[in-house]
Amino acid sequence: EGAASLAGVSFSNTPPPTSNLDVFTGGEDWLEWCLYVKWADSWLKLQPALETAKSLAQDSKLCKERPADMIDFGPARALVQPTGAKRGSKRKGLYLAYLITVDGLDIQIANKASPSGESPNVVIRADGTQCLELGAMECLQRGRKLIEQAGGIIIKEKLSRVDVCLDLPGVPMDEFTDAYQEKRFVCRSIARGCHEGRGTTHYWGKNPLQLRIYDKLAEVLTHRDATKLLMMQDRRWHGVVETATRVEFELSRPSLKKFGVNTPEDYFRLRPDLVAHLCNEWFRITRGEVDRTNTSRAEVHPMWTRIQDGFASWAGVADGQVLKPIDRGEVNVTQLHKQSTGVMITAAVKQGMQCPTQEQFVKYVSTYTGRTLREVDLKNEWEHRLVRFAAKPPPQPNSEAGGTATNDQNGPGEIQ
Repeated sequence: EGAASLAGVSFSNTPPPTSNLDVFTGGEDWLEWCLYVKWADSWLKLQPALETAKSLAQDSKLCKERPADMIDFGPARALVQPTGAKRGSKRKGLYLAYLITVDGLDIQIANKASPSGESPNVVIRADGTQCLELGAMECLQRGRKLIEQAGGIIIKEKLSRVDVCLDLPGVPMDEFTDAYQEKRFVCRSIARGCHEGRGTTHYWGKNPLQLRIYDKLAEVLTHRDATKLLMMQDRRWHGVVETATRVEFELSRPSLKKFGVNTPEDYFRLRPDLVAHLCNEWFRITRGEVDRTNTSRAEVHPMWTRIQDGFASWAGVADGQVLKPIDRGEVNVTQLHKQSTGVMITAAVKQGMQCPTQEQFVKYVSTYTGRTLREVDLKNEWEHRLVRFAAKPPPQPNSEAGGTATNDQNGPGEIQ
């Protein structure tokens, strides 16, 4: 089921015209998803154009004289950045060689004509400005169309991050600052903090799930972005305001998976219940002190009740969808096998071994693995890894068939 199946819910961030400052309006403030794209024959033309423009983009003087860093991306024009993009950690990070901006969207493209294993080769990002102008659903549809018009075939997609927010025109930060200082809140995360910069920001939780409550007017004025200011006044604040607070939840992939969200369609389908969970169960501000031995006794603050209603007004009313973690299925170990084989080949070469037959190499691995195991407490190491990786005991061999269960399907990926 797609997002369009949610009757009565608007997926645009543009609210109905109103001048009522009591109306809290929200929407997605960030949408980022990974795509597995087969470029086929179009890659033969696209990749050289990307590489050339990327190289020319590194010459700022040249780019001022002529649009050397621009290419045709399907029927659209794209601005190619001088560097690529790195995602994830240093050890397991995914590198995408090309970063382009087209129709307001940032698109990261790996130097691959097709995806490999579980690693995507395209990432599309719609930031707060694009989500505010178009709405998250339109950004999603626009991104898909751009890829298809450029000759790509989308095999599958995975949502990597989404921010959901509610803007409170006319509401100052005072009530939230008091609640923060007096610990009048219930939160499933113990992490919290306060930042003073472009106005006050209070936050609870940390990546992959964090709530931020901050002075949105101060932030917009600090950036001095007249276009963004006008859009906020028109689409979120319902006019010129003297104060404006934002309540924003940021969810990245680990937390999305925990709530059963894998694809963008999953998110839009589960959004009403997901948002309701976040501002009812995961966090809430209370009227008085909280009995930490029984937090259910704490009465919800009237302002937070209005916030709960505000989120439901744009995200949809929860209807009992189950937010259960994604079943990852069988564990992939093919890449681990390949890595261990490569390590043993390296060891053999460094010992001066001439290129062996497969039988000779298997004997070599068996011999040296046996010697190493004499210095290892195998039982202890095994138990440690069972705990560390939350591994399940392997299935017992089928005695009738006389075989053992194996699992060497596709290799592991960066985006799980």
